Amino acid sequence: MFGMEITKQRRGRPVAPITVTDYPVRLREFRERAGLSQNDLAEFLGLSQYSISVAERTGKELADAHWQRLAVLFKTDVLTLRGWSKIYSKI
Repeated sequence: MFGMEITKQRRGRPVAPITVTDYPVRLREFRERAGLSQNDLAEFLGLSQYSISVAERTGKELADAHWQRLAVLFKTDVLTLRGWSKIYSKI
């Protein structure tokens, strides 16, 4: 699934495709900017460090509840955190 394009729809219209690689990179950038280790983030979410590592390397999806908690932690919204806001802003 790494590098695979995903096309989202908004109001029944296709939105520009994004790559799965967008959010793992952003997740790592937000984590590093906050000065957190993978272990710190895993502990905050109630996951293993391995789960965070896999999410950052391969794009394995996190649960929606985890994204919401991360958005609160990083003081942003889920769309920005996942890199989708740049897609929706073009519509």
